[in-house]
Amino acid sequence: MKKKIFILLVAFLALGVFVSCTTTKQEVKKESDVYKQSLVDDKGNNLDLCFNHADETVNMNFNGTEAVLKRQVSASGYIYANNEYELSGKAKEVYLRKGENLIFVYEEAKN
Repeated sequence: MKKKIFILLVAFLALGVFVSCTTTKQEVKKESDVYKQSLVDDKGNNLDLCFNHADETVNMNFNGTEAVLKRQVSASGYIYANNEYELSGKAKEVYLRKGENLIFVYEEAKN
């Protein structure tokens, strides 16, 4: 009988720890779901980005043209794309392509 009570107690404690950790992860994720960034390249083009990590999308506005891009699998950095645009980047670099044409390049100056 004592063995059954001990096993039941351990199971409830393990469940409590699992639920507690899961809740904490969800709360942290909700606070950091959206990230906004505004960039200007060397040619004066404006690119406004609103990353939504929960939906795995980015809303972009490039010189007044708006589009929604979905996250794509990448080995390093990030890639978001739809049938017309592809946004990619890594660290302090951002690239926007329309079809095969590179239309926006942002590379933060290295000091």
